[in-house]
Amino acid sequence: MARKILIALVVLLALLVAAVVVFVASFDANRFKPRIQEYVANRYQRTLTIDGDLFLTLFPRIAISLPATRLSERNSTDPVASVGAARVSVELLPLLRGAVVADKVRVEKLTATVVRRADGTLSIDDLLGKGEPAPADKPAEGGMGIGPTDLDIGGIEILGAELRYVDEAAGRTVGIHDLELVTGAIASRGTTPVKLAFVVRSDQPPGEAKVTANGDLQLDLPAGSFTATGLAATVAAQAEPGPGQQLDATLKTDGLAVSTDSLSADTVELVARVVEASRTVDAKLAGPLAGNLESMLFELPKLAGSIDIADPAMPGGKLSMPIEASLKADVGKERIELVTKTTVEGSTIDARTDVTGFEKPKIAFDLSADRLDLDRIAPPVAAAPADRPAASGGASAPAAPEAEIDLSPLAGLDLDGRIAVGELVARGIRASDVRATLKAQGGRLAIAPLTASLYGGSLDAKLTAQAEGNRVGADASLANVSVGPLLEAATGNRLIEGTGKLQLQLASAGRTVDALKRAVDGKA
Repeated sequence: MARKILIALVVLLALLVAAVVVFVASFDANRFKPRIQEYVANRYQRTLTIDGDLFLTLFPRIAISLPATRLSERNSTDPVASVGAARVSVELLPLLRGAVVADKVRVEKLTATVVRRADGTLSIDDLLGKGEPAPADKPAEGGMGIGPTDLDIGGIEILGAELRYVDEAAGRTVGIHDLELVTGAIASRGTTPVKLAFVVRSDQPPGEAKVTANGDLQLDLPAGSFTATGLAATVAAQAEPGPGQQLDATLKTDGLAVSTDSLSADTVELVARVVEASRTVDAKLAGPLAGNLESMLFELPKLAGSIDIADPAMPGGKLSMPIEASLKADVGKERIELVTKTTVEGSTIDARTDVTGFEKPKIAFDLSADRLDLDRIAPPVAAAPADRPAASGGASAPAAPEAEIDLSPLAGLDLDGRIAVGELVARGIRASDVRATLKAQGGRLAIAPLTASLYGGSLDAKLTAQAEGNRVGADASLANVSVGPLLEAATGNRLIEGTGKLQLQLASAGRTVDALKRAVDGKA
């Protein structure tokens, strides 16, 4: 009897194995394509298009090969994400004991677009499950690991990825192009080389940045930690801040280390150049970096470098300013603190700037200097020459168009600042004990009070500028001023002598200096 039962069990086992072999051999993943597409359409109201045959094997490896695939926008056929091809192969038997042994994971030509609408919602909210009740948290079993205890992957390759972020409220598009991520073999505990490269492009403001990084990544998945050491990263950016302006900047890191909860670098170096007409400004800053990824607090406590200005209009044609600075960024609280100290021809300038809020920043600053010669740093623009006869005849050459004064940036400015200068030179006029308070909000800038001592007397003034209508205004009082030296400094002519008192109440509007002069209204 026992022999018959044993024979029956062997026969049943053979039939079961044969059935599994027949099932695996005859399994056709393409039969599930319509069901998958139907599920996506019903669940997310999106169209999933799979161009080609799905490939799936179940034994001895679970291998999945995905052909060119596209996912549409919600309630539309317009594609919002796609992949050129993807492949992954995982061994089955190790998977049954909680281990992952896989060949290289490869994804080609991944593209995706995320739109932030004017009401703040995202185009992928439905895919993220926004608006649905979150599942109840379940207590974790075992340790604090972040993956299986055994992991053996031949590597990860993401090639030619394109990602776009469209902010409809801000009218801005930022894209990541030509993204490539390549790693070596990855294990639960071990080290793998990592290479990353991509290009970031923005249309507002227009600019481009090339990012590269490479180094070694140490993993300890059972302990739930990772560390990247010896990383070298470079960000090379180009932008056009304004008409006739060009910005080139390069950010490099040396000895960059990243772990589960921290970020640090032996050196972070910024090299930047701004070119505007005949003026070139070169800046260089470098220092160590420390950061906490849990609290999102980052600090560059000791930056040092210089700012070099080259301009034919400047005395000597150039100016060099050594600079010391510290920067603290609290991303969670959306706050940045910047402290700088520089020396200009023996004069010390100290400044502190606080920025609160990233979407609509509020800027507060304090600036103090013992001496400041603005004519040395930013010489006055030479007056345009009178029309000259053309070389071929008596006709006058056309005058160059006058540059516009655009006050529209005041519309989005929220500013509160203080300035104190012991001795000031500006447009040839010398003043001492200069104090000014600047406030900008709602498209209006006010410099009030503005006080100073000059030419034996005093100045008490209020200056305003308004984005709407491109308007400016001045309400000033000069008392006990030595008129002769003041006129000579301001105009080059010493027409009268004596001590004078002057009160001005003026207002104007216009897009150019000439238009502002013609539209001046008020009393003196």
